Amino acid sequence: MLGAARFLYGTCCSYQEFRRLLVDGWADVRSVVLARATQTNEVGRCAALMPLLAELPQPVALLEVGASAGLCLLPDRYRYRYQPERGPGRQLGPPQSPVTLTCELRGDTEPPTGLPQVAWRAGLDLDPVDITDPDAIRWLETLVLLIRFAPPAPVFQEVEGSSTGRRLLGPSA
Repeated sequence: MLGAARFLYGTCCSYQEFRRLLVDGWADVRSVVLARATQTNEVGRCAALMPLLAELPQPVALLEVGASAGLCLLPDRYRYRYQPERGPGRQLGPPQSPVTLTCELRGDTEPPTGLPQVAWRAGLDLDPVDITDPDAIRWLETLVLLIRFAPPAPVFQEVEGSSTGRRLLGPSA
């Protein structure tokens, strides 16, 4: 419901104004809730998975079930900033990446020393995002946790014959 309200009315105001929008526009909010599924495209998960992925025998194959837009299939294309509780931090990943993920490490977890070598990647989703549909992209952007990312999440274009099937277009506007 919160995603549907944000999709329809944007980021809102006071509780009273938000309540009024929901009550007055309930038919529209209900329609969006019934028509759309929640997409959880949280690239921040890659920062938590990276230490394990980097330790696996290389190269790795990635299969993401419930991939939505497939953003978690690109862990080797993001920049990472790891800060352990003790000792120096570490940065890795392509410096030109439009996305930098910060991760605070706890306990004895060591920052990864490198990125995984991804030989193959694929995503399965019952309701994949149609990146040619502006409304679908707007819905996806509505669900991104804006507080977590300074730049908007990257947008991809399907590319026939590409090894990943997608091409990074860059941050969405």
